[in-house]
Amino acid sequence: MYDIILKLNYWYGPAPWVSRDTNLSDSDGSLVSRRNVLGLGLAVTGGAGLAALTGSAGAAQNNMYMRDAYIGDSANRDDQIGGRGWLYFETDTGRVFYDDGSGWSDLEIGGETTGPDPTTIDDSSQSYTTAGSSIVYVDTSSTGTAEPVTLTIDSADEVSGRSLEIYDVGEVAGTNSIAIENSAGELVTEIDADRGFTELIYQDSRWLVKTWPADGGVWTMEEWNNAVPDNVIDHFEESLYEDQNKGLADYYSGDLTHFNRQQTTVFEGSYALENDGGDEYYEIEKTDTILEEEIIYSFWIQFNNKQGAGGIEYFTQSGGESSYLLDFSFGNDEVRLLLEESGGNSQLETISSTTWVQTAEWYKVDVLVSSGDHTVTIYDDSGNKQEQLTTTDTTYTSGGYGFHSRNGNLMSVDKITEQ
Repeated sequence: MYDIILKLNYWYGPAPWVSRDTNLSDSDGSLVSRRNVLGLGLAVTGGAGLAALTGSAGAAQNNMYMRDAYIGDSANRDDQIGGRGWLYFETDTGRVFYDDGSGWSDLEIGGETTGPDPTTIDDSSQSYTTAGSSIVYVDTSSTGTAEPVTLTIDSADEVSGRSLEIYDVGEVAGTNSIAIENSAGELVTEIDADRGFTELIYQDSRWLVKTWPADGGVWTMEEWNNAVPDNVIDHFEESLYEDQNKGLADYYSGDLTHFNRQQTTVFEGSYALENDGGDEYYEIEKTDTILEEEIIYSFWIQFNNKQGAGGIEYFTQSGGESSYLLDFSFGNDEVRLLLEESGGNSQLETISSTTWVQTAEWYKVDVLVSSGDHTVTIYDDSGNKQEQLTTTDTTYTSGGYGFHSRNGNLMSVDKITEQ
C-alpha cells in the first residue's frame, strides 16, 4: 500500500543530527516488506537525533518529526517509553509504530509479510542457506562464531533487483568471517561477523556490499568484481578457480592431464583452456551443468595448428561417451556434426572444407537445439557468419558439454556462455 522513498544525509559530530525526507505514498497495493521496514529501522537507529518524515501514512500522520527509534519484538513495544517523534520497528511482525505524544500508533506500512522466514545463523552449524529469505540474522550472543560459517544465497538471477540484508543481532560478535556463496558454491564475498548490518545487492552482473559497523560510524560500500556474470558457464578465470580454491578436476572429468588453463592464448580475460596437442584421442566433459533445448550456447575456440581434429561436445551424457560432437577434422578437410554413442559415431551433417579456418584466429560457435532441430553456427571474431550446420536428431535433448582433440591437434577454448 505504500512506497518508502528515502534521501539520507548523515552528519556525525558533536551534534549528530540526521535529516531524512521520507515520502509515504500510495502504490500498487502491495505492502512494504519486512526487509524494507527493518532496513529503515536499522538505518534510523544508526544515528541518534531528529529526523523529519513528511507524507501520508495509515495513522494520518501527515507531518511527523522523528527523534529516534527502537527496534524490538512486539511483546516489548509497550515497555519502551518513547515520546512524540519516536518510532518503534517490530522485528517479528514488520510493523512500524509512531508516538504522536499520546502513545504508539500503527503507521500501517509494514506487517503481513509473505515469503520465507528470516535465516538465523546461531553457531549451531557451519553451513546455512537463505532458502529464498531476504533477511539473515547473525545471532552470536550465546557462544560467538567459534568456527567459520558459510551462507549460501539464492542464485544471482533470483535475487536480481532485490537485496539480501544481514543483521548481527547478538551482543557478542564472533571472531571469524562469514563466507557468502551463491547456489553454485562460488564465493561472492566474506563479511566480518562483527558488522552490525550488511546488505548485498546484485545489479548489472556485479555484487555491491553495503555495511554498517556494529560500533557505529558511517556506511561503507564495496563492489566485488569477482562475481561471475549470470550467463557465463565457464570462462576459466580466477573467480571460478583460484578464488574458489578449485581446479579443472573440480568441474571436469576425463583426460584432464591433457588439458590445462593457460594465459598465453586467451580470447577474453586472463585465462583460457588449452589441450597439449597429444597424438591420441583425448576428451574432457562437464556433465553436472545441463544444457537444454531452446537456449543458445556459445563457445569461443581457436586452432593453433591444423593437424588432426578437435572441437566441442554438447548434450554430453553421464560418463562422457555419448554426446553430439562438432568436429573440425583437418586431416579429412571436413567440419562434421556427429552423434557419439557408446557403440560408435554417426555423421549427421558435414561441411566439406576447412580452408576457411585460420590458425591463431578466434571463432564463436553458437549451438541451438529446438524440438530436435540442431543449428550450429560458426562466426569469426568480428561477428561474420562463416558456416552453419543443421540437422534433426532427438537422441539426446539435454546434457553437459565438453571438448576433444586427436592426432596432434592444438586448440584453445574460452568463454562458454548461454543466451
